[in-house]
Amino acid sequence: DLIWSECAVYNMGFEAGDSAWRRLLAPQGMLEVSEITWTTATRPHALQQYWGAHYPEIDTAAAKSAVLENCGYQHVSYFVLP
Repeated sequence: DLIWSECAVYNMGFEAGDSAWRRLLAPQGMLEVSEITWTTATRPHALQQYWGAHYPEIDTAAAKSAVLENCGYQHVSYFVLP
């Protein structure tokens, strides 16, 4: 099994979507998901404020990895889309 979500899990919320999809996968199934993340430690205040208001779940890749692991997934890798 494979679930592929490209720029869409935010509709459900990252954690809610990952949790819901877990039950749909076979024991060795994989989830491939793209998600908006912060790529820098600091950001302009206006940008932080905008995304905080529109998508409070935005976070770093490390934090998203932790969410995946809390949902029962084994995080394999990630990369930044250009």
